[in-house]
Amino acid sequence: MNFQEELVSIGLPTYNGLPYLKKAVESALNQTYSNIELIITDNPSTDGTQMFCEEYAKKDRRVKYIRHQKDIGAFKNYNSAFKNAQGKYYCWLSFDDYLDKYFIEKCVTKLREDKKAIMAISNFVFVNISGEIVFKPNPKDYFPIEKDLYLRLKEYILLYWILGKATLFHGLWRREAIANEIIRDLPDSDIGFIFRGLSRGNFLFVDEVLFYKGILPGRESREHEKLTFRRVISSIFFRIKLIPLYFFNMKYTTRIKNLSFVKRLKLIFWECISIIRMFVMRKY
Repeated sequence: MNFQEELVSIGLPTYNGLPYLKKAVESALNQTYSNIELIITDNPSTDGTQMFCEEYAKKDRRVKYIRHQKDIGAFKNYNSAFKNAQGKYYCWLSFDDYLDKYFIEKCVTKLREDKKAIMAISNFVFVNISGEIVFKPNPKDYFPIEKDLYLRLKEYILLYWILGKATLFHGLWRREAIANEIIRDLPDSDIGFIFRGLSRGNFLFVDEVLFYKGILPGRESREHEKLTFRRVISSIFFRIKLIPLYFFNMKYTTRIKNLSFVKRLKLIFWECISIIRMFVMRKY
């Protein structure tokens, strides 16, 4: 089968994202890889998103618009988009993100070249509402290159969250590899999702900037701002909220059958090191 005949699903969960939505939707529909479906799940919005999405669904059969009757929360909205997908490959696109037109084509090509890999992603940058680049992370700071199971899990654990490791969630996944997964209602559950994915197969990298991760106003990085007592306290409470994620990953680690008991213990040790590091260093 020619790869152009393999359906790719793009899930786009949204809630009152109308100022950004057009750019996200058009970036998905204008891919050089044409055999896609775009699934927009609305939480439901109150800003005109419904009319906008219904108009796109009428003029492009690739668009599927699902409006929930009540607010089901962000995590369930992301899960809803995936549950309604039919494609062999799948990716999530947040309403404030957008794609280069070659993103899907080049990620599909990578996955076809390596049948054991379960996800492919391109290099990416963080952009503001004007499309200006506010941060360009180095791939070595967010992408685990090791193919060995233990080494790639260890590598991912020790990467810093603030340098972009959570954005791997937006890669192009083999749908069958994550078919039984859900996004859990935990702080930074995308990192847990990625960790579980890495336990099933390695990731592939397209060394071009083809993905643009949006940063909503008010969420810009404050890493280089002057520390104040209020910021320190806020940062400590944020880190405390992350601890359940580490324990959840530790629990999952104990069930990875393809690792020896010793290697599972080692990974739990590295998770503990990450928790300690989170409280003694400014970045996490």
